[in-house]
Amino acid sequence: MVSDGKNFVFTDVYSFIDRLDSYMEDPATREEAERQLRSLFQSLLAGPAALWWNNELTGVERTTLRQEGLPALKDALRERFSPDASLATKRFSETRLRLKHIAYDEAAIMYYIQKKTRFARAMGILAGDNTNWHGVMVQIWTGMELKVKQYLRAPYKHETYG
Repeated sequence: MVSDGKNFVFTDVYSFIDRLDSYMEDPATREEAERQLRSLFQSLLAGPAALWWNNELTGVERTTLRQEGLPALKDALRERFSPDASLATKRFSETRLRLKHIAYDEAAIMYYIQKKTRFARAMGILAGDNTNWHGVMVQIWTGMELKVKQYLRAPYKHETYG
């Protein structure tokens, strides 16, 4: 996700979908939130996602997706914009967190975990409901430089890095 100073632009489909889901968390407002998200959906898209919506999909496809609801819209986004599993696997393996990254930016740990989590989802090793998060988090921790792991232990099953 990047910001131009007043708007957020999501560069990762999973982060965007997580953001949509965050609006649906309150059962009291869920129905109205979904209605608003469906009606505003096109205006929430930018860059390649807007081009996909306006140019790759037909009017009939767009109408059908809106009628089928938010789950169908999210599935279509995932199908079109999820990174290739082999590329995600390569990036998951290559991405490291070093002490110099943390010294340069104290949010580096959070960014590192978010990036590795996105790759894990694209690879299919992190379940959609996060039931296997602990195993994935241990793999993420393993990718940290030894100097970092000396201060940041592996997570226990009942906790997160959040």
